[in-house]
Amino acid sequence: MVESGTDSSLNTILVVEDEPLARLAIMQILTDRFPTFTVIGEADSGPSGLELFRKLRPSIILMDVGIPGFNGLETARLILRESPETQIIVLSAYDDFKFVQEALHDGVLGYLLKPVKEESLREQLDKAVGKISILKSREGEKGEIRVLRSLAVREQVASFIYGSKGGIPALTFAELSHPPIQYGYFIVFRIEKDFRITAEEIKKVNYSLDRLAGCLPGDWMGEYLPIFITTENNKPEAWRSEGEFLSREIKHLIHDLAGGRIDFGIGPVIAGPNNFADSFRVAFDSLQDQGHSSRILDRYPVEKEAVFLQACRSSDGGRALKAAENLVDDLVSPEASLMDARFAVTEFLIVFRREWETLSGKPKRRVMANLLREALLCNEYDVLREWFLLVVRDLIRNLDNGITEDLLLRKIKHYIGLNNLSKVSLETAADSIGITASYLSRIFKEQTGQHFHDYVIECRLASAAGFLKETSLTVKAISSEVGYADVAYFSRIFRKRYGSSPRDYRKA
Repeated sequence: MVESGTDSSLNTILVVEDEPLARLAIMQILTDRFPTFTVIGEADSGPSGLELFRKLRPSIILMDVGIPGFNGLETARLILRESPETQIIVLSAYDDFKFVQEALHDGVLGYLLKPVKEESLREQLDKAVGKISILKSREGEKGEIRVLRSLAVREQVASFIYGSKGGIPALTFAELSHPPIQYGYFIVFRIEKDFRITAEEIKKVNYSLDRLAGCLPGDWMGEYLPIFITTENNKPEAWRSEGEFLSREIKHLIHDLAGGRIDFGIGPVIAGPNNFADSFRVAFDSLQDQGHSSRILDRYPVEKEAVFLQACRSSDGGRALKAAENLVDDLVSPEASLMDARFAVTEFLIVFRREWETLSGKPKRRVMANLLREALLCNEYDVLREWFLLVVRDLIRNLDNGITEDLLLRKIKHYIGLNNLSKVSLETAADSIGITASYLSRIFKEQTGQHFHDYVIECRLASAAGFLKETSLTVKAISSEVGYADVAYFSRIFRKRYGSSPRDYRKA
């Protein structure tokens, strides 16, 4: 039962009811019968209820199901998503068991029929206060842990910026994370110089940022806030959009909590904790570049990059170099800021490194990490352009020198693995890497001991076996998918390879 000495900070209530008389009746009961509770707000719709919740942060909400805008259950879901500790009691004129189950499943504390009876309301309020007390006690226990974690994260981010912190290298800080941090990038925010952010506002911002997955906020550096974002994806097309989205979300969060004009700069994804500082420098430099403070190159030359990569796959060094010379005009363009040009060059080098490793079968990460650092040191357009062409020319030469029959075989298998098996042939495979079909046939037999045609059949049958086990596609559809128009012929060679018909294989 609610006691008169109950902590009043636990007993703030928001009433959300669209019928004025019903709302007045509920508030009258609370005032007359529950003096330890304080009604701090009232609303008549889902949107206004959500707005008041965000402004007042009540500990308990009494909310009618049939409110306009979005109903009580939808509003409850939105509130509980932001604040799982808020206790919500829904009200309805109908006793709908299915609805009750759904409401309780979504995290609503309780359900009351209208007109609200005092004893039923008292029971729900007792339950709410008890639950809030438990949560508050647990929150106090977690508070110290959260403070320690927050301090540790800021030390970690400092090590990523400066290479070490307190004598502990960045690599050690990264390895202590669970899981260890391998990839990441910096976003640096800047609040306008005339704005003064208070210690309390900093505390609120940091607390909100700590709750974002993969977001590691550092210490404020005057008007600058560096944030490190951990990521599993180092593909440029993925993290560029992710970085823009996160930057805008965090910008709005900081603005809502602290106000002021906010700009941001984004650094590229970097592999290896010892190199994370490079991403910070790009992000920080972008904020100094007036007129381009939160901009990423909008017109990355994807088509010209594709021409360059195809030349590399065909082992045509001359054509690859010409493609690079054509590409550099778009990557290092005076129309963009120098920061954008360096960003575009580093993005290209990351893509080229991945292609180089695929073609050569040899890791190139250490070399590329050094090149990324060198790109960031080029402080003029002409210097960056000349450096880029020299680097690409050298990489192409190294790639040409590494072309062997063994490498050609890996390229062929890579082509087969990436393409629709129904369209793979000796001619298409040879054409994809720029050699003749007869030469491909000869080296494939020499390197593998089997004919190219037999290898493709094995791949097709293995793919078909996977479809049979993992999908509900018909045998006819699978036969067509792997390149056999004649289902009877497909079934015959499948039985020869696996010892059973496709249908029996699926049932086994």
